[in-house]
Amino acid sequence: MKIFTISNVPLAPTQAHGCVITGFVERLRQRGHEVDVCSPENYQLLRGLTFAPRLRLQIGYTAACMKAVRSGKYDLIHAFGGEAWQTISRCQLLRNRPLMLAHANVVEPHATEQLARDGKKPGTWLSRQVDSFLHYDWAYSCADGVVTASQYDADYVRQKGWQTAETVCAITPALPEDLLGQPFTAERAPIIGYCGPWSHRKGNDLLEKALPILAERFPEVRFEIVGTRGRLDAEKSFTPRVRERLTHLANLTREELRERYRTWSIALMPSRYESFGLVAAEAMTCGAALVATRTGFPAGLANGQEALILEQTNGDELAEAVSTLLTDEAKRRAIAAAGWERVQSLSWERAVDRFEAFVYSLKHREL
Repeated sequence: MKIFTISNVPLAPTQAHGCVITGFVERLRQRGHEVDVCSPENYQLLRGLTFAPRLRLQIGYTAACMKAVRSGKYDLIHAFGGEAWQTISRCQLLRNRPLMLAHANVVEPHATEQLARDGKKPGTWLSRQVDSFLHYDWAYSCADGVVTASQYDADYVRQKGWQTAETVCAITPALPEDLLGQPFTAERAPIIGYCGPWSHRKGNDLLEKALPILAERFPEVRFEIVGTRGRLDAEKSFTPRVRERLTHLANLTREELRERYRTWSIALMPSRYESFGLVAAEAMTCGAALVATRTGFPAGLANGQEALILEQTNGDELAEAVSTLLTDEAKRRAIAAAGWERVQSLSWERAVDRFEAFVYSLKHREL
């Protein structure tokens, strides 16, 4: 196939979304497909400005995509990101167009709904106006097919009636090859870890509620918080008993982060919304038992076997789930082992197999 891949983020292998996009491009090329790639540095208007970056990105994205469609060179337009939705709805009006595939690293309406349950409005006022302009629902319906990062999002797209079971496909991002197949070790000190931004979306309020409870119940437990983009203020967020056993590591390399994962007995992902939740899968492949909310990749895990999944986004329930694993070492080890086994399937070979099969099924439907 001749494929035009357009990205809404820089193609940086060190960033989660950039890593996913470059991974698909490289593996599709290895299988003999011709893939041309276009990213913001190629099309964003007036890149030196700081005003209205998303609007300038959207205009450039649409122009680049429509140029590719009109060229007649491509069998497939593989469009990543929220900017694809407005673009695809316009490109559908062109004659003799190629197959149009929307690849959603994040399903924005789903994220908005989950955050709205707590009365939260994501982003700034201006970003919300841009979102309203995008008309995601129109474009999800206009795409010939939609790829999501988890079954959790695929089910949402189908339930909304935007696509059918045959035209939406969950393809979980692959883990780096050096993470897969490493030996599983069950012996761990009682270290509870969290990695990610310190925000309402990621469940920082659940951590602020749960960690003091755990510190009171389990004097031997230690806590590690990685990342948070400098927003964590431990003095305001945690009691002295938590702070004296808390390590905050703000900036780690990928390899340093993996070394931290390998020391955690329990990994926490209390997010209100995740399209996938890469940190959860990475911690699992490094041998940590996962406690997570029912979102993204964890929503598809077997509760009580491959992870402990919270039924409510609640700090007390998070503390109870972690307490279960701290008081039952055999259960913690069993969940960690089953979780480790589960994520071994997250390979690039499997992801590209699914991608090719899905695209060919869509092309067959057009014939």
